[in-house]
Amino acid sequence: MVAIEAPIGARQSTRVGWLLRLPYPVRNALGRWRTLLSMILGVGIALSIGMTLLAVISAEMDIFTGDYTRSVTGTLFGGKHPRIVEIKGIEIEAEFSPHMLYITNDDKPGFIGRLGTLLGENQVNIATFHLGRDKPGGSAIAIVQVDQPLSPALTARIAAVEGVVQAKALGF
Repeated sequence: MVAIEAPIGARQSTRVGWLLRLPYPVRNALGRWRTLLSMILGVGIALSIGMTLLAVISAEMDIFTGDYTRSVTGTLFGGKHPRIVEIKGIEIEAEFSPHMLYITNDDKPGFIGRLGTLLGENQVNIATFHLGRDKPGGSAIAIVQVDQPLSPALTARIAAVEGVVQAKALGF
């Protein structure tokens, strides 16, 4: 092990001082290029030694259906845990599970209690409950992981809860 006695500032100026003297737009472009080049080289090296790429770090997708466009952003956490991090511009963080409930609702007091009561009365256990909203009193999204599949009849009852705009049972 070799000890370096120069202060951190001195080491920085000898290695990247020239970079810091460049105008900001040039530094920014170089930084983005370096990041992109690192990713390309990393993928190239992985492929050249026979590794298989198993995941994308993050992805954003726009879904066009009829009159609507929906955007969904996901990421891979820790290299093996896919998560939803944004839906329709609303930040939310939820892992995928075999049985999920997707709800869009009005952000009003009492919604979580009404939903929880209805699920409990139907013997549905909530594993996790994730919420996001665009602004106080605006639109909200709930992603609820449950322990068993939801019946179409129960999903219809959830859709009828005060404040619910849309309810969908999801299975993965």
